[in-house]
Amino acid sequence: MSRNILFIILISCILISTTGYSQFRNWDRFELGGNYIMAMGNFSGVSTVTDQYGNFAGDTTVKKRGITSSVGYGAFIGTCIPFKKLGHESLWAVSLGFNANMITWSNVNEVYNASGSLVPNSMPGVGPASATTMQFSLPFGIEWKVGTDAIKTQRKHLGASFGVGMMPIMNQTTMTGVQSYDEHGSGFNFGFNPYFKAEASFYTRICWKLRMTASYGKLNYMFENNNVGSLTDGPFRIQGVMSITGTLIVMPFSGHWTEYSWFNTYDTYNPWDRLH
Repeated sequence: MSRNILFIILISCILISTTGYSQFRNWDRFELGGNYIMAMGNFSGVSTVTDQYGNFAGDTTVKKRGITSSVGYGAFIGTCIPFKKLGHESLWAVSLGFNANMITWSNVNEVYNASGSLVPNSMPGVGPASATTMQFSLPFGIEWKVGTDAIKTQRKHLGASFGVGMMPIMNQTTMTGVQSYDEHGSGFNFGFNPYFKAEASFYTRICWKLRMTASYGKLNYMFENNNVGSLTDGPFRIQGVMSITGTLIVMPFSGHWTEYSWFNTYDTYNPWDRLH
């Protein structure tokens, strides 16, 4: 069911984007960017207990809240479709995008030492283990825009956007260098989380942006039903609760912007406006 919903959303985004390109000359609002992402979540599962010499002494259940991934990297493509003019330099728009990110979770097999503290696994022949998540998402929502990229102008050098929306997400997580022992470990996990974003735009012969996006909601990253060889002693789960993404964006076709369109006709007399 989740896969069908994701497929329908993907097709809808493509159709909306195609309509937007033909009706609003949306090709020159195309965005291309690089992501820096950090995810936060909770860990629950079975962990090893070691004695004072670092040897196996037993098992225990463990819950860790507020774990964070390493800073991950990814790519973004997207656009927006204006639908409501608000003033000379502001409007409402529908935003559409696609993210592909890679996130790493370190020390997923921490152990309890003799003093009762969680520490990286250093047992002989075992060592620490990590997990890598490939994440794909389709953020779509509504945003308020003002300034340079709102009205596609070359004479305004600053702009801003604020938006909210929903983000269908698909995760695939595997333990690094280890064959998964359960279908959920290397299988797909789906989510549908809300997000909000804020961005600043700068025009310097071409438009580029700095964007910050926060997404909230429970999201399964990994679920292993069994121990993974000698690396773990039992089942465990990584469940996300939040992610923060910083994106550096360039609008490659913004060098051809003009201010003549249905949402902005107030200053087409501008001598610096290159109408074509």
